[in-house]
Amino acid sequence: VSTQSTWEILKLNDYPNVPKKSTPLRTYSRLTGHRSGDGYGLAFHPNKPGSIADAGYDNYVRIWDIQTRSGDHSADITLSGHTNKVEDVDWNRFSDYELASVSDDGTMKLWDIRNKKPAHSLVASKSEVNSVAFNPFSAHIIATCTGEGVVDIWDTRSIGRRVNSFASPIRADALSVQWSPFNDTVLASSSSNYIWIWDLARSGMEISEEDKEDGPPELIFKHSGHNMRVEDFSWHPSPERKWLISSVAADYTTQIWKMSDKIYPEYDTSPKKDDMDTT
Repeated sequence: VSTQSTWEILKLNDYPNVPKKSTPLRTYSRLTGHRSGDGYGLAFHPNKPGSIADAGYDNYVRIWDIQTRSGDHSADITLSGHTNKVEDVDWNRFSDYELASVSDDGTMKLWDIRNKKPAHSLVASKSEVNSVAFNPFSAHIIATCTGEGVVDIWDTRSIGRRVNSFASPIRADALSVQWSPFNDTVLASSSSNYIWIWDLARSGMEISEEDKEDGPPELIFKHSGHNMRVEDFSWHPSPERKWLISSVAADYTTQIWKMSDKIYPEYDTSPKKDDMDTT
C-alpha cells in the first residue's frame, strides 16, 4: 500500500476473511526514506524473502530488507543516478544482486546493489520509460515500454542493442509490460484501454497488408473490455490457469479474462475445458 512517500506492508494471513470497511488494517512494516512525492513501482525479490525495491518519484531507487525486522523501517540501500522520476523496478531472478530501473529521464539502468553506481545505463526512449521486466526464463533478456507506445526487448550481453521493438496500432502511452510466467517468448503490455499480448517467436513472419493494419506480426491478441485507461495487470501464477490475466482500469473496475480459446491451444497442447474461467 502506497501512502505519500511511504510503503505500508500488510500480511495477508492476518486477514483470513475479507475485512469489513470499518476494520483497521494492521501494518506489519512501514517503509520510509523517500523525500517527497509518490511512487508506484515495487518489486519483491523472487528468491530473497523480505527484500523489496521501489521506484521513487524523488529520482531514487530504495531497497529494504523486512525479513529481519518489522515496524518503521528506513531504506537499507539508496541508489542514485536517475535525473527524473523512477517509474518501475524489477529484479533479475537469476541473480541475488541485479536490479533494473526505468525513469522519466528516458533511461534504463542496471544495478549491482552491492555498489552505489549503476553497472550499465542506456537511453531507452526519447520520452519516459514506464515499465521494465526481466524475462523469467533468461538472465539476459529485458522488456521495457515507453511513453511513445513502444515495447522494446533488450539483451544485456550487448548493452544498448534492441533485440526487437514493436508498437500497438494506436501508439498510445504504454504503461506496463509483463512476461508470461510460462512461455519465454510471450509477453503482454497495456496502453490506453487495451492490453496487448505479443509473441516474439512470430517476429519476421510475413503477414498480409490487411493484417498489418491490425498490428505487427508479434501481436496475437487484444483485450478491449475496459472503458478507461488500463492502469495495471497481472498474469495468473498457476500453470493450471496460465492464460488468465487480471487487469484494473482508471474507472476502478477489475476484469479477469483470458485469450480466445482459438488462440491459446497453439501454445498449450492440452488445454483443460475448465481452464481459466472468466469472471
